[in-house]
Amino acid sequence: MALFPAFAGVSEAPDSGSSKKVKEIMLQLILDIALFGLRTFRL
Repeated sequence: MALFPAFAGVSEAPDSGSSKKVKEIMLQLILDIALFGLRTFRL
């Protein structure tokens, strides 16, 4: 649930570099979720 305020704050940033930052954040989130899923499946 904490992801949405973070995305809202980033999407409101007017600078062009924000889109690149959003992609990096989303990529990191996807990696974290994938690692978390692998850990839970092992249990």
